[in-house]
Amino acid sequence: MDKYENFIANVLGQTKQGSLVWDVDSPGKYFEYIFNSQIAFRCFAGLYTLNKQKYLLLLVEKKAPNNNNDFDLILETHALELIVLLQGKIVFTITENHVSRDTLIDLVDAVEQVNESSKKLFDSFE
Repeated sequence: MDKYENFIANVLGQTKQGSLVWDVDSPGKYFEYIFNSQIAFRCFAGLYTLNKQKYLLLLVEKKAPNNNNDFDLILETHALELIVLLQGKIVFTITENHVSRDTLIDLVDAVEQVNESSKKLFDSFE
């Protein structure tokens, strides 16, 4: 595994254990960090602590144009990115260029299940 895959594996593990807490947030709140923020439709934010440093993680979902088809039609696809911030500055961004799409989807699935807003909603049905 490379450094990005190791990082995602650690974030995923902490998310599943509950030590990394996420919540739904507005993508517009982070427009200065999100490339093409106007196409972002969902954003999760979480605080990740490593070596006494607190990093803000933004897991962003976007509708992205996809014109890679036989008919040259522009269709929308689902794009994912994880933005890592330290003191308001981007440290790095992880996209499908760095890790597999399946890895990012696994992270989204985990975050959807444990974020504070969904926990409150699902707790109402127990």
